[in-house]
Amino acid sequence: MNFMFQVAHSENMAKKRIYALTLVMLIIFVASRYGAAALTAEEGRAMEKVSAMQASLWEWLNSSLVRERAAEWAERSGWEDIPPLQVDHRKSGLIGVEWSEITTTLGVLALKQETTDPLWAAHILRWLDKAGLTRGDRVMILASASFPGFLVSALAAAETRGLQIDLVVSLGSSTWGANRMEAPWPLLELRLRQAGHLQTRSRYYTPGGREETGANYSVDATDLLEEASAIAEAPFLKPVGLNEVVLMKTEELLAFRPKLLILIGGSASATGGSDDILPPGLTLPGTSAPMGRGVAAAAVENDIPVLHLLNVRALSQQAQINMNPLYSIRTIWQAAGLTCFLAALVTHRRWAWQ
Repeated sequence: MNFMFQVAHSENMAKKRIYALTLVMLIIFVASRYGAAALTAEEGRAMEKVSAMQASLWEWLNSSLVRERAAEWAERSGWEDIPPLQVDHRKSGLIGVEWSEITTTLGVLALKQETTDPLWAAHILRWLDKAGLTRGDRVMILASASFPGFLVSALAAAETRGLQIDLVVSLGSSTWGANRMEAPWPLLELRLRQAGHLQTRSRYYTPGGREETGANYSVDATDLLEEASAIAEAPFLKPVGLNEVVLMKTEELLAFRPKLLILIGGSASATGGSDDILPPGLTLPGTSAPMGRGVAAAAVENDIPVLHLLNVRALSQQAQINMNPLYSIRTIWQAAGLTCFLAALVTHRRWAWQ
């Protein structure tokens, strides 16, 4: 049987189809890169800052020295040492372990992983816009170590905006947060400063844990946090009860007079230990939402907006950050681009059998 090639399409038609495909692919690339709402240059810088911070932490966390410390703590506690790579798929350096002596409550691994998405820094900047913060304004960040992903994004957003930052961190963490005994939050913060990615230094640390006093910690755990705080060159305060913690942080709030209070995690001092649940996202003064009897209520009563970063699912809906990467906006656009390319490849035959 003899076969020969015959030209199936004219040269002009081929060029038009190629030009059309190029245009469609360009549109899809832009849409997948910037999503439903285009990122500003500032948001892009904040996301790049988060990525740089995460890369630095990942490198340090997987260094031989830190891994040796992890093995030592695992041997002392009898708990399995889980290498970061097994749980930290983004290589963020911000995912902890299932249990340690500074672990306070249960956390969900998938939610902790979601908070390491650099897109959070961009959306925090948008919350800052809604609260009216501009360069030089003051922001106070009260965080637990349970959500280091949120904390890094908040710091990146605030520093990118050029805000004055007052940072206080409770060092206890729920599971999969900053609860690695070899790398508690003060050492992560120190690493970021030494690498030149962070300018902010915590004003002081508190133990966290039960009533934010570390009452449920072992002596080894308390000593570890105190030593890490000293290395990071920030005071480690030891309040005797929750009321003292609330009073201490409220006095700090009213003395600093920020234009926004950012609460990260579910520390008891936020509500004063009451059962009231702070609404996720931005709460402006004058709201009727339950605030409890803690620092959050004091802020709203003094006309200071509150940004609460805890309920990851609700926040993801507000920020339009999809929890399932398989169905994320970017993945959908990428699949659409591949589909268009394959369709053009199959239907555009330059040659035909005869």
